[in-house]
Amino acid sequence: MTILVSNLKSIEDDSYDLFISSYGYESRCTAVVEKFKITASKKVALGFNFGHVLGHAKSKVFYKDAQWELTELSDDRFDAYIEHLLAESRPTKILIDISSFSRLRIAKLVWAAYNFSKINSSQLEVDVAYSVARYTAPSSDFPPITNVGPITLSLAGWPSDPSKPISCLIGLGYDEGRAIGAAEYLEAAQLWLFRPIGFDKRFLASLNKANKTLIEKTGASRVMDYRLDDPVSAYMQIHSLLWGLKSETRPLMLPFGPKIFTAITCAAAINFFPDISVWRVSSGELESPVDRVASGETALARFSCQPPQSQS
Repeated sequence: MTILVSNLKSIEDDSYDLFISSYGYESRCTAVVEKFKITASKKVALGFNFGHVLGHAKSKVFYKDAQWELTELSDDRFDAYIEHLLAESRPTKILIDISSFSRLRIAKLVWAAYNFSKINSSQLEVDVAYSVARYTAPSSDFPPITNVGPITLSLAGWPSDPSKPISCLIGLGYDEGRAIGAAEYLEAAQLWLFRPIGFDKRFLASLNKANKTLIEKTGASRVMDYRLDDPVSAYMQIHSLLWGLKSETRPLMLPFGPKIFTAITCAAAINFFPDISVWRVSSGELESPVDRVASGETALARFSCQPPQSQS
């Protein structure tokens, strides 16, 4: 069982059995729906049981008026809900707008799609859309870290040799100190940094400033740039690196930065299951709400979950 990742030029040319989005306090949570004309048999918008501030009320009304099925639930209930949703609709092609989902929920969605395909021995195409946010200056607020560990139990990883040193692949964001703090906490023997190249040079400047110490410590040869408009190239970089690292180390991935990177790392971890771990470092509900406004750019990728008999 594997996930094949490919680039996607459009999401308007296909019909979907299921379209999953989210609503919350970010303005961009409606951007994909407003930008593209999507045909789907079932449309579901999922909300959070906290963070009902900023644009939450407006986005909820938007989806309700558009006659989507709305469900608000906690992270603890998310797995069971998605499993039930897939079992009920039995899709072969779905679209997920990950723009305003948390990284935890993105990981659970990718795993659920893979697991559904595996259990049913059927191919499932999952198109992923990510509305790139307009640049905002980094926050000066640094809430305490409350979650350090596997992003989900399914992607915790079970290395065959726990005595091997840790190699850490880190997706960079512009949260100052978070990435280097995680690297020091894990005491990784090797560091590899993935730096997003987006559509606004101000983001890259802020990112480099926030991660200056970590970049210098790691060395330029282990800083790998990836483009937000080419998720597959990023996936191939990760896949190739993991293939080389897993024989001598225990690779662990920390997907900070744009959320499309989280989806890609989860797909890569599944393809090397159970050798690779994906972790998260977050402040959970203590994170200060920030209204991410859509820039107008959208990153797209297709994840094809392939059962063994369908592999070429």
